[in-house]
Amino acid sequence: MEASLRERAYIGLEAQKTGQDSKAELETISSLPSLEELSLSNFQANFVDIIPSHWTAISMYVDEQCQHLHIIRYEANRSPFVMRLPLNRQNLEDPDEDTFTFQDAQEELRAIIDASDATVHAARDDTESMKQKGAKTKWWAEREALNDRLKDVLANIENMWFAGFRGIFSQHQHRPELVARLQQSLDNILDKHLPSRQKMSAAKRAEKVVLVAHVLDLFIGLTCNPSSDVDVDEALTDLLYYVVDILQFNGEANAYDEIDFDSVSLLMQDQAPYHADTI
Repeated sequence: MEASLRERAYIGLEAQKTGQDSKAELETISSLPSLEELSLSNFQANFVDIIPSHWTAISMYVDEQCQHLHIIRYEANRSPFVMRLPLNRQNLEDPDEDTFTFQDAQEELRAIIDASDATVHAARDDTESMKQKGAKTKWWAEREALNDRLKDVLANIENMWFAGFRGIFSQHQHRPELVARLQQSLDNILDKHLPSRQKMSAAKRAEKVVLVAHVLDLFIGLTCNPSSDVDVDEALTDLLYYVVDILQFNGEANAYDEIDFDSVSLLMQDQAPYHADTI
């Protein structure tokens, strides 16, 4: 809770810097509810709805076993969106896939930092060597190599840890009409490709699980900031596994190997609400 209080105070200070009405904001901070008084509705009103409308706050942490990444997205006037992502889920879906564990990332980052410190200290402490022919060129080459290593670490984090869920960072405007269109399109596709839906009676289909808007926003967020480095097929498949898991949790069982994820992914890419130019 202390971290949340600091974040709230920071928001108040930012409001002061940007010329917004900070006096009322800071007065509110001094009258926060106690832990005993805090409820979900109080938390929403006192900690979430105060976030400026053009901001999105993301909270992330790794569990004690360093196996799962917990992510919470906060936006004013929307309920928080909570996810727990297994860091090795690509390997769970395909045992032949390479893994990139939290320990792998930690060790590589430490190695990069140590090597960076070493090159900086060498340039500062051994000025005579730096005056030799080719020394500066070699020094800059080493620094560029470290940049490349850091880029690879960040790419692995984005592609292997976040993968299809990178849309949680998207800053696109939430548009309920697009979400509704995407919901209908996704429902139609799942009705045709999920064994559980093919066995459903008309009455059961009327009661089927409806995905929350937060989940559908993940699909839309995938293409709001397109990048040539993003494999959309893999990212969409990652999200589709998540959707199947949600259905499983709600009593709609489907075996992964009975679903043609490739076909579903291709059909999803053809849906108009999914394209970035409609956002």
